[in-house]
Amino acid sequence: MAKEKTFDSLLNGEFRWPKVGDRPFTQSENWEDNAYIDPHGHGRRVMMMTGYKKAADLMVERAVADEVDRTSLVYPIIFNYRQFIDVVLHLIVRFRPNTFNKIARH
Repeated sequence: MAKEKTFDSLLNGEFRWPKVGDRPFTQSENWEDNAYIDPHGHGRRVMMMTGYKKAADLMVERAVADEVDRTSLVYPIIFNYRQFIDVVLHLIVRFRPNTFNKIARH
């Protein structure tokens, strides 16, 4: 596992622009240290849906618990819930078109 850096060291360190050939993600030799990125459309959408919802829920918990963070988290919370709804609607339209047609008729 890579050595963790402090916020100050990241903030005050020298910035290096990405170069051709850089990889934005790396893979650990220990599979338990890796995040799974689903190569298939349906699984990826389900993971995105779950992730946006979980992130929004966690930010709401933080905003409720900490009044200092509350103001700065409002827009990210709205963004994540909106993304969650967007992915859910895409899943309904893509994989359950008859359900969508029934909802649209009412």
